[in-house]
Amino acid sequence: GCSIWGEAERAIDLFHRALRLSPRDPVVQHFLEGLGFAHFALGDYARAAEAAERSIAVRDDWARAYQLLAASRARLGEATAARDALERAREISPRLSMKALRLSYEQANAEPGFFERYEAALHDAGWTEPGGPD
Repeated sequence: GCSIWGEAERAIDLFHRALRLSPRDPVVQHFLEGLGFAHFALGDYARAAEAAERSIAVRDDWARAYQLLAASRARLGEATAARDALERAREISPRLSMKALRLSYEQANAEPGFFERYEAALHDAGWTEPGGPD
């Protein structure tokens, strides 16, 4: 859980180690997603997007990986790819609100400013609240 909690560089090392030691782990998509969040926290949006895509390649029904991909692509200025990823996340998890997303990160004690940057990127990707624009 250190990828967005003030220890992103350490998290990257740990996730790479986990991927080397257990490349076929049943939850490898979570290693890859965590790696992506660590890169996002450091502002390396290209690597964040790559890790999100690798996570999706392992498990294509995980909304958080698509949200990370959308936020990363938005930060890279890739509007169409960001919107497509966000639409897929919404298909998987149609009721997810920004309030619920914010709460999940607050409960995890995400580092100050992380969620605001992530939320802004999701809005840039076209985030709307369930039932219509927020």
